[in-house]
Amino acid sequence: MLARVAKYFVVGGISACVDIGFFFVFAKLLGFNYLAVATVGFLIAVPVNYLLSVRFVFTSGARFKTWARADAVQVHRHRQRVPVEFSRP
Repeated sequence: MLARVAKYFVVGGISACVDIGFFFVFAKLLGFNYLAVATVGFLIAVPVNYLLSVRFVFTSGARFKTWARADAVQVHRHRQRVPVEFSRP
């Protein structure tokens, strides 16, 4: 458990470095608008954080198995074309 917490903080630190590094290069060194650069940096850092977390922190895979099962249920319901009945008050 402690190893997972440490990995979580390392991944968060890497994502923060991506965000801050992007901001530093494009806003400070290249002179782009800081609001636009901050927004784009955030939009880049979020998927980096997600991908690194999925790859290194949350390695059980249970989340994806649950999604696959839920998707299969939805596909099965859709293929059956079960009519939906609405009750009137």
